[in-house]
Amino acid sequence: MRKGIVAVSLASVVIAWLVIPPGMMPTIASDRPADPEDTRARHAALARAKVFVDAPTERRETPVDEVECRFLDTPVSGTTAKFDCTLGDGARIRVKYGWSDEIHAEVAATHLLAALGFGADDVSMARRVRCHGCPRWPMLTRQAAARLHLDKFLRERIDYDRHTDFEWVSVEQRGRINEMKFGDQEGWSWNELSVIDPSAGGATRAEVDAFRLLAMFLNHWDNKAANQRLVCQSPKCDHPLAMIQDVGSTFGPSKVNLRAWNEMPFWADATSCTISMKDLPYEGSTFQDVSVSEEGRRLLASRLLQLTRPQLTALFTNARFDDVDGWVAAFGRRVDAIARRPPCPSTT
Repeated sequence: MRKGIVAVSLASVVIAWLVIPPGMMPTIASDRPADPEDTRARHAALARAKVFVDAPTERRETPVDEVECRFLDTPVSGTTAKFDCTLGDGARIRVKYGWSDEIHAEVAATHLLAALGFGADDVSMARRVRCHGCPRWPMLTRQAAARLHLDKFLRERIDYDRHTDFEWVSVEQRGRINEMKFGDQEGWSWNELSVIDPSAGGATRAEVDAFRLLAMFLNHWDNKAANQRLVCQSPKCDHPLAMIQDVGSTFGPSKVNLRAWNEMPFWADATSCTISMKDLPYEGSTFQDVSVSEEGRRLLASRLLQLTRPQLTALFTNARFDDVDGWVAAFGRRVDAIARRPPCPSTT
């Protein structure tokens, strides 16, 4: 009888796998209004925020050969298959697997952000991850179990003596960034960057404009507030870092689309140095049309021009992009659109 119950339950999970695609689990929207105190505290922190890191950290540039870890049964969301696991020293990592272009976009974009001095997650490609206790399809299994209220049933049957190998996946180091929390409010929106106040110790207008230009350079169209965050750079957190949390939807306008990225006009209005994401998915989401300053244009241009062709070739090669030469050429054309143009008009 017990075998029959187990068989029926597992069959239900399999059925759920077939009808529930990754990232499509139902969520319950909260109608609770934002706490005014949380909102004030978040805006005060954003006013003091920086956009460039105080002290760049060393990160691995080349793909990892092999990683071995233990499955961690934690909730995950989004549309790209992923799971969490722990290394031998207890460190937590997030593994994204499958055939999503987001995997490659995120590796390339985080490495570019870091190279330019912006905040970025620590993400690298790995030739193989051997996960002890992992089901063959971890995210589908967990989503199906949640839908059918079988979480405890499956958790009790994790077998750490068995392993599943995942080849050519991305590995993100987790738990190394101290994110600021403000109740239920997540991250920040691009239309809130005007809150940053240099007189409060926050980034300058030029630095904020360079950040905006970089978002446009990448075509970071999935820019809802939850995909950005404020993190502490020091124990006192006097000047938190405003950073992009999720850069998987980049190099598009979709994800990793060379032709579209190459042909997408950079300036909505070159004369006024106006950038816009209205022609990207979600019509720009939280990114409002803005005219950037000449100082911001020069700042980002100077940093982009320091990147060498070998560096760019390594960036796209290590992220496993196809047609690396084509991507390097397109990258150069987008740099030229910023650097090889007349000065931007004065802005107020």
